[in-house]
Amino acid sequence: FRLPNTLATLVGFYSPSDEGVFTHMGSKTHVHVVAGTPPGTGHVDHVMVLPGAIVRFPLKASLPAR
Repeated sequence: FRLPNTLATLVGFYSPSDEGVFTHMGSKTHVHVVAGTPPGTGHVDHVMVLPGAIVRFPLKASLPAR
């Protein structure tokens, strides 16, 4: 389904070494959306981030390096 022009939170992760394990084959990311009232969640296959959107990333990994 689509959520056009919806205020939502995207929650996900990037992993350069877990393709096909935590992510789909061919992808290094796995993202879910949280939106609506009451909140619903779902897997994100594609997202368009519009100008003015706020995108936050951690400054460093919270897990020890492999």
